[in-house]
Amino acid sequence: MPMQHKICAGAILLFLAGPNTVDASDRGFYLSGLVLHDDYQDLAIDAGPILGDISLDQSWGYGLAAGFKVASPLRLELEFASRETDPLELRALDIPDLRGALEWQSLMVNAVFDLRLDSTSLVPYLGAGLGLASVDVDRIGTAFFDINGDDDALAWQALIGFSVPLDSQWSLALDARYLKSDDLSVSLQPVGVPAEMIQVEAVSVAASLRYHF
Repeated sequence: MPMQHKICAGAILLFLAGPNTVDASDRGFYLSGLVLHDDYQDLAIDAGPILGDISLDQSWGYGLAAGFKVASPLRLELEFASRETDPLELRALDIPDLRGALEWQSLMVNAVFDLRLDSTSLVPYLGAGLGLASVDVDRIGTAFFDINGDDDALAWQALIGFSVPLDSQWSLALDARYLKSDDLSVSLQPVGVPAEMIQVEAVSVAASLRYHF
C-alpha cells in the first residue's frame, strides 16, 4: 500500500475513535513508544566516477520519547529512534543484490504544536526537530569493493500527524515525518579511498502509544 494511503487510512481510524473520549493530551509529562515504517531515499555516495546512488530497502524501526506540555499548544520532546535497512542496487553500474547494511540512530529534540478542533477530540499536530544522528555503514558493496565506516552528524526532521485520547491517561498517535542527516564520511575498501556520503534521508510513517502522567 502506498505511504499516502497508509496515512489516510490511519487518520480515518483516529477520527472514528476520536469523539467522546476523555482527553489525556493536556497532562504535563508523558512517555511514548514508537513504531516506524521507513521509505529511504537513494544513498548518494561521492567516491569517484564508478559510484553513485545506492537504493535502499524499506524497513521498520522503533523509538522512545519523553515529552512535556510546556504551554498550550506547545509540547517539547526528547526522542530516540533506531533504524536499519539493507542496500538493494548500485544504480550507476546496474549492480543488484548488494550486501551489507545501514544502521541509523538519532537523538532529537522536537517542538510540537497541537492544533485543537472544537468538534472532535482528535488533535492534529505539526512539529520540527533537531538533533544528532549516528550512521553506521556496514560493508555495503560486492565481492570486489565495499563502502564502510561510521560517522556522527547533525540531523533534522519535520512531522505532521494526529493524536486521539483513549482514556484519561493513554493516547494514540499517527504521523508522517521526514528525517535527514548530512555530510557523513565513509571509506571505499579495499583501497581505503575516502568517500563522502552526502546525505541519508527517509520518509516515515510512525505510530505511537503515549502514557500521560
